Amino acid sequence: MRVVNEWNLGLHRFASDKEAGRRFSLDKVSIAKDHTAATCGRAMVKVDLVKQDDDVPREVVTVAARFSDKAVSDTAFLIESDLARRLAIRVSSCQSHLANHERMAPGVAYVRSEETAHKTRSVFVIPGEDEGTLDAITTESSPATYPNVDKVIPEGEPLATVDLNGKLLGEILRYLGEFAEFDQGRLTLSLYKDKENDCVGMVKVEATNRETRQKAVSVVMPFCPKD
Repeated sequence: MRVVNEWNLGLHRFASDKEAGRRFSLDKVSIAKDHTAATCGRAMVKVDLVKQDDDVPREVVTVAARFSDKAVSDTAFLIESDLARRLAIRVSSCQSHLANHERMAPGVAYVRSEETAHKTRSVFVIPGEDEGTLDAITTESSPATYPNVDKVIPEGEPLATVDLNGKLLGEILRYLGEFAEFDQGRLTLSLYKDKENDCVGMVKVEATNRETRQKAVSVVMPFCPKD
C-alpha cells in the first residue's frame, strides 16, 4: 500500500482549474508508485510518497480489504483535485487520532488501488473524525493520460544554483504576483554574482502593475555558502 500525507494531497492547488483537455487531464492529481504530482501546464510540482519504515498496520489492511480485495496495482491513477483537497484537510487535522492503532503513523492516508477492465478503483484509509477510528474513502477513475513528470524535470548542469529562504521568497512572490495581476502575474527574476564567494549573490524580483502604472522591486539575500 502507498502512504500519502498532506504534502502529497496538497498538490491540488497546482492542478489546472479548467476541465481536462483532449490530450492530458491536467485538472487532476496523479498518484504514482513513488510520488504524487500536479500541473496546470505552465508549472509542475512532484512530491515523493511517505517512506514506510514498518509494515502496514493490520487494522488498515482490514479496512481496505472491505472495499478492495483484488491484486494491488502500482500503476499511476488520477483523482479529482477537490477530493485531494478534502483528503488533505482530513489527514492534517487528525494528527493524534491514531494513537490507539498499532504502529499507525499520524497525519497520513494509506492508499490501495486495483485495476478493472475500464477503471481504476482506489480506497484511501484515513483517520476517522472520532479518536481511534478509521474511515475509508473510495473513488473510481477512468483511463486518462497524464504527462510524464520525470521527463519535464531538467537534467544536467544548471546555469546557476542558489539557496533561499523558501517561506520569505514565497511571501514575496505571492505579494508581487498579486501586484502584477494585470500583467498576467509576470515577475522578472535576476541573479547577481557574489564575487567574493564566487557564487550567486542577491536575487532581484521585479513586477509591474499595469493598472496603476507602478513598479515594484524586491531583493532577496541567499543563504551564505557557510550556512
